[in-house]
Amino acid sequence: MDDQENLTLPAPSGNKKTENQHSLTSAPLPQAVEEALDEIELRLRKMLALARLSASDSDVDRMVLQKKLERLREEIDRIANEMQQN
Repeated sequence: MDDQENLTLPAPSGNKKTENQHSLTSAPLPQAVEEALDEIELRLRKMLALARLSASDSDVDRMVLQKKLERLREEIDRIANEMQQN
């Protein structure tokens, strides 16, 4: 269960822009696209780690993992939508 605790995600920031969000909207287009892809890749790697944890650990709260997966998916959607708007 220690692995599960290490994968804690930050709380949603509401309408405040994080440094990453700000850099995605203010960077030159090729750089912004690369940064967005890096952010998406980071979240996909976290999702993979959660899936592996769920598959290998019978003492894990799968509902908690599912909520974390949903939050990561929402973050990926937000990044993609932000890039489409630019």
